[in-house]
Amino acid sequence: MKTLAVIVCLAVAVSVGQADSLYCRQIGRCIVMGMARDAALAGSFVYVANHSRGLCIVNASNPESPFIAGNCTTPGWSFGVATVDSLAYVADMDGDLRIISVANPARPYEVGSCTTPGWSYAVVVKETLAFVADGVAGLSVVNVAHPQSPFLVGNCSTGDSTFGVALADSLAYVTCWTGGLRIISVANPAEPYEIGVCAGPDSAYGIAKAGDLVYVANGASGLRIIDVSDPDSAYVVGHYDTPGQAQNVAVSDCLAYVADGYSGLRVIDVSDPGNAVEVGHHDVAGYNHGVTVSGDTAYVTDSGARELRIIHYFGPSPGTEETPRARTRAKNFGPTVVRGMLSLPRDMTDFGSAKSDRVPRPALLGAAGRKVMDLKPGANDVRHVAPGAYFVHQPTAGSRQLAAVRKVVIQK
Repeated sequence: MKTLAVIVCLAVAVSVGQADSLYCRQIGRCIVMGMARDAALAGSFVYVANHSRGLCIVNASNPESPFIAGNCTTPGWSFGVATVDSLAYVADMDGDLRIISVANPARPYEVGSCTTPGWSYAVVVKETLAFVADGVAGLSVVNVAHPQSPFLVGNCSTGDSTFGVALADSLAYVTCWTGGLRIISVANPAEPYEIGVCAGPDSAYGIAKAGDLVYVANGASGLRIIDVSDPDSAYVVGHYDTPGQAQNVAVSDCLAYVADGYSGLRVIDVSDPGNAVEVGHHDVAGYNHGVTVSGDTAYVTDSGARELRIIHYFGPSPGTEETPRARTRAKNFGPTVVRGMLSLPRDMTDFGSAKSDRVPRPALLGAAGRKVMDLKPGANDVRHVAPGAYFVHQPTAGSRQLAAVRKVVIQK
């Protein structure tokens, strides 16, 4: 009877999780009292741009019990934050760029500031330079070699309000109010200039870059994926329309974590940028503004609930997608879909135990976690199944660990 109870609990945990979640579990939260907008992770501390309450530092060494380690007020509204070594750089909207010592997280204090021509919304730092998404002023470049006396060295107008910024090599990528991505050369920080643009349908906010791709949180239009391998000719290569208002995005291991406003956190598989698909979500009351990721753990700022949430994604890793001429590979130990047949290797279905008849067999689950069909070792005919993303649920025998789940994509 005890064995049956464990199996039932495992099935509920994998198929349903929390009532408002799919393959995501909140493991901790910390009330920060401010309208938390952005977050940066460094070591065991999370630095929160906390709107009118300045910078809030959260100790997340025990993610189940995070707590406020320190605060530092700022004169404006803190919208963005970046950290390097023992310094935090805060985009303080009308309070410009503030530089705060966090060497002692319990006693942070401001060491310097720099007036920028616009309203500072986001910031990234590389070596001795800070790059600020500066609202109507475009992109501002600040020399921070001496934190006590930073100064403006360059500016590039975009003709639009900028909200997000990412940096790679000598290029800055900024998002704009009208939905566009602007690519700016900062090879000469004193004279940055625009070299590329990719227009968009709605207001663009947060941004992340990985390889030759840029991921843009595009408000009501969800997540846009842009190929910037040729900065002069950037183009949209993929898109996923989230249910809410995409505010920010972080990317880890081919998964995009999107802070989606009133629709919580959405986890998007972007292993195939042209066929992005949601594989998990965590949706609670509040307004999700910022997100940063370490491995499969997301740190989400909620300006509505005024808290930082720590959410663990335990769903499938980016999986195998069927192609019209796909061939089975000799050493593929996961499920594969080839010409309408879903094949399971025996090691996914043979538990080698006399009690294996008590363990539920693998099943194909829909995106909502509902069983579509039972599976068996070898080939399973899925030609009758509607095209889309599915999950192969692999039970465990004699274990208290959660069952393994792997994604497959069925196409016609």
